[in-house]
Amino acid sequence: MPVIDCHGHVGAGFDERLLHQADQLGVDTLVLSNISMSMRWPDEAEIERRNAEMAQIVAAHPGRVEGYAYVNPRHRNALDVVRRGLEDQGLIGLKLWIATTIDDALVDPIAELAAEYNAPILAHTWDKVDTQLAHETRPANLENAARRHPDTTFIAAHMGGRVERGLPHFVGLPNVYVDTCGTLITAREVALTVERVGADHTLFGSDLEGGCLAVNVGKVLAADLDQADFDLVMGNTMHTILQGVRR
Repeated sequence: MPVIDCHGHVGAGFDERLLHQADQLGVDTLVLSNISMSMRWPDEAEIERRNAEMAQIVAAHPGRVEGYAYVNPRHRNALDVVRRGLEDQGLIGLKLWIATTIDDALVDPIAELAAEYNAPILAHTWDKVDTQLAHETRPANLENAARRHPDTTFIAAHMGGRVERGLPHFVGLPNVYVDTCGTLITAREVALTVERVGADHTLFGSDLEGGCLAVNVGKVLAADLDQADFDLVMGNTMHTILQGVRR
């Protein structure tokens, strides 16, 4: 079974110690994006620089690191960023954060293009009690997008934040996968997600470097899944998604 962390981030440059941590914990592949929490609205030049850096990291660590291209749907060159990332830079999917909600009409051409490449879109998805960020995607937004684009693969990050409130929006949608990363998410929420959306639609993620890899592996272990479900969550399903990407 390949063990794949579907959701991580590059910090201030790639820290090689992450791969040592991954080795210690039996994680084979880290799937990362190069977008910083401290930079909510990078301009076109900054996005190009960061995606190019992500591509260099992937090339330097074949098989160990895969990358998402970050894209801002508000930028005029957004579709060019998608094509360059998937065709030229060796990246495997797209990362959308808080530039728009995932169901904004600006995302529609990006979702359609992602479907042509069979490339997943990892969407920051978090429903908060307060301090909701402007344009921050909630589970209902992701449900809207997934129903509008049934041929596009979406990964709902953080199980939607408030897990029990968010999960009903993902149940029964074959093109939506839910990742386990998030500091507030415990083994209980992992088990609940597997029960409600299925192990074949639940993906292990850590939120590196903001999240601890060991803690995030531990909560899947502590969810007490049967072996087949554990294997699906920890890597088999994400492996299938990655194998399907047309580059």
